[in-house]
Amino acid sequence: MDRRSRTILWLGCLLLLGIFAEAGKKPLLINPNELVMDRMLRQMNETANPCLDFENYANGRSYNHYYSSMFDNMRRKNHALFEYLKNRAHESGSVEELVSKMYNACQSDEKGNKKANYLELVQPDINLPWPQNTPDGSQWPEERFQWLVTLARLRRYGMEDGFLKMSLKVDPRDRSKYTVVIQKPILVGIIFAEEWLLEMGFNRSKANFLSEDLEKLAKTLNDQNENRTLRKRYTLQELESQHGIFLKKYLEIVFDRHFSPSFQLQIVDVDSLVKLNQLISNYNQETVAVFLMKQFTDFMSLKRTVNADSPYRCDVIVRSTMEFATNLLYEEEVLSAKELGEYQSQVPKLVEAIIKPIIKRVEANRLGLPSPNILAAKQILSEISTNVGNMPKDKDHRRFVTDYYADLDLESDDDFTIIHLKMCQLNTRRELEKLDNPVSADPTPLKQIIGVGYLNTIIFSYTVLSEPFFMTRAHDVFKFSQLGSLVALTLIDVLASSDPDYCFFNAVKTLDDLDIYGEMQVDCNTKIIEFQKLYQVSLNLVHEAYFSPGSGFYQSQPTFTNMSVKQLFYVHAAQHVAGNFRMTKIPDFVEVFNCSSSS
Repeated sequence: MDRRSRTILWLGCLLLLGIFAEAGKKPLLINPNELVMDRMLRQMNETANPCLDFENYANGRSYNHYYSSMFDNMRRKNHALFEYLKNRAHESGSVEELVSKMYNACQSDEKGNKKANYLELVQPDINLPWPQNTPDGSQWPEERFQWLVTLARLRRYGMEDGFLKMSLKVDPRDRSKYTVVIQKPILVGIIFAEEWLLEMGFNRSKANFLSEDLEKLAKTLNDQNENRTLRKRYTLQELESQHGIFLKKYLEIVFDRHFSPSFQLQIVDVDSLVKLNQLISNYNQETVAVFLMKQFTDFMSLKRTVNADSPYRCDVIVRSTMEFATNLLYEEEVLSAKELGEYQSQVPKLVEAIIKPIIKRVEANRLGLPSPNILAAKQILSEISTNVGNMPKDKDHRRFVTDYYADLDLESDDDFTIIHLKMCQLNTRRELEKLDNPVSADPTPLKQIIGVGYLNTIIFSYTVLSEPFFMTRAHDVFKFSQLGSLVALTLIDVLASSDPDYCFFNAVKTLDDLDIYGEMQVDCNTKIIEFQKLYQVSLNLVHEAYFSPGSGFYQSQPTFTNMSVKQLFYVHAAQHVAGNFRMTKIPDFVEVFNCSSSS
């Protein structure tokens, strides 16, 4: 079957499954601007005063988050794709066979109410069981438990956010090389319910004790998290002799290779790492082991991403675990050549437009930063590229994906748990094998809907480009107002990493020409978290990128509404973020909504 025939077939499958724009309420060929306006007006409360309560004005009637619709739309499309592939005959070893094998195994487990037995297959150490598997009448041998060893074993399956986070980053001093970065993660959303502990096999008394002790440990860890970002280079030997932190064995287990004591890595906030080491080493080791056990089961079940009873659970797991395979099949079977071309044409132009006001503010240097910082920032911004779909630009996509999974060893009798663990191990292996190689443009799994890849590439997932969040045939104002703010926030992160001494707060203050942060002073080693102010800084950048004279984007008054283009910009932007933003700090907003006389 040729590409055109496959595309027609797939559109038919999608329609039969009810995949319409706006959750099945509108046919796919509806005017995209009318679709956006219909959604906007259903959310707006036009009786509210936008100057006094813009959140109520933009979302007062109903808050239907664009992110939710975006994810739902993509999940339905992936579901149609996987359903088409399942139980069909595929060439042995092909991408289609691997995807359908994992999807079928997941669905088989769900139909049989079979729970994944990750903890039976992944132990905390060699010949050391998890605490709940201790034989009756025996004590769990906590003296044999080493938390860094267990953390390393779990990291081999991709669990980054344990007690510490280890990742590969491009070395800011030599951008042709990778470096190992160690930092504290932000531990959120971990619930240690007594019912879960009972389900794991602990008796009532032990479950009650562990539940309280786990909550206490989680609170202590979060209280210690100062969110400082100061990086410093250490050799493994220096970490041991100066700070009592022994990471050599941890790295050797994770990477499955030898590390010399002179190996150098970057530590983010070494003081917090010292406190962490002291806390965990002196805490009840059984509690620590159960803490890691809970993190691992949550990680493998994608608990933060999808509910256990979601009809799309298997789709989400396959999509996240086999990203490149799914991207390839989505390109070949769902996207038309026209759609892909529109993405590849429109997205880079949007990014280039937003970079311009950022460079303008960097050159203005309102903070009086040293010239080397400014030059480094401009250099990084000038080198930014875009990637649509997180697939290689210089290689055949099917060849890249086939090679990526080439040494995946799946047996005919592997159940879903085993397949899932093998897939996670493969992804981690592909990530970590980069350490001894030059930095390349090859993509790595994308953990967000938009992110920064190696070589300062802004990567756009197909999810973030799906309707209704991004509509290629809609008025340009709708492309900038929502996707544009995500791009601006991503570019701020790139700017903050442009020089080892250029911190996040300096990057934001450099771009804050409206002085939204006022006289606020923050330690340069602390990443600011006042999102409302940060969002206004980013929105101001996007506004200038779109509305500046000569931007080249369509700004004419549309015929589908009486609202001005600038009003559309602000309202549409507010409908994808939660929070009551004080937009009156933006002079253009005050003028557009006539706030000087109404507030």
